[in-house]
Amino acid sequence: MILEQLKEVIKAFGKQNIDVILLKGVSMLTLFPEYIREREMEDIDLLVRKSDIIRAKDTLISLGYEHVPDDPWAFTPVCPNSDNPRGQASTASGKVDIDLCCDLWYLDSKENIQLWHNAIPVNIDSLSNAYILSPIDMFVHISAHCAVHHCEKYMDSAGNKWERDLKLILEKYKLSPDTIKKELKKNGLLKPYEIYMSRPVKTGRYIFDNRPSEDGRYKNVASQFIGTNCVRDKFYYFLLKHQIPNRGHILRFIILPLNKKLLYLYKTIFPANDFIKNRYNLKNSRQILTYRFLRIVLLLKSLMNFSNNFINHLVFHHNFT
Repeated sequence: MILEQLKEVIKAFGKQNIDVILLKGVSMLTLFPEYIREREMEDIDLLVRKSDIIRAKDTLISLGYEHVPDDPWAFTPVCPNSDNPRGQASTASGKVDIDLCCDLWYLDSKENIQLWHNAIPVNIDSLSNAYILSPIDMFVHISAHCAVHHCEKYMDSAGNKWERDLKLILEKYKLSPDTIKKELKKNGLLKPYEIYMSRPVKTGRYIFDNRPSEDGRYKNVASQFIGTNCVRDKFYYFLLKHQIPNRGHILRFIILPLNKKLLYLYKTIFPANDFIKNRYNLKNSRQILTYRFLRIVLLLKSLMNFSNNFINHLVFHHNFT
């Protein structure tokens, strides 16, 4: 059903001359069709060019999707006569939600453009507008997603899906360890990746403790990480262990190299008008202008809430470790 839904969207994008890069789960299913039997998927993640993002959004709406409140580029299938929230409506319609993006958060502007030059065309129903990331870009993207966005490590019915994804990519493309290390390090993702891959797992629940895995790798990596003199590293490790609101955004900022930190900060404070419109469910240009100024206040409020939560955790746990 997901592949049929994907074909429908790609075909509609093609009619509008919109190229699309398949990300994460749908890219894995395109490369490994047999994987569909065990690869759990909650949504379809698609990357389009910045110049196409508005038309892509309008195309999804024309196909019967509606914008998800408070999530600027997420769209859910509309179920007639249903008031179900995101996810439940998707289940009722037999379709999943679609998440759009126009760049990858850990790349700068030039690197996001280069991403398209490196992308590989894929044949989906003879449509010519679908691509997947290059092998190394795909590996880095999935690593970034699991190590920062999903830093909790859990097991589904067939194991940890992110580890399976990375293993399949490695087996298919024979990426060298040096190449992987270089690309992860360039984007500040090497340590998050090493820690994630060494975390223990528990079936059916998330964990945040620092017990070693069976071969003891996690204990060694964690102790080396905690033992560093860098406050940033200790702060990062603390965030990995504890659920704190807005943790993901703070983690992104911490791990990025300095030049990318500034870019990430700028995009966070001054996003596109359409982002503000969808994020705060606004109706007109006057409201958008008002919220453009209010956004700084709202971000400061979120930062204060994060600081309070962090201090509470810090006092409760006595120190970073």
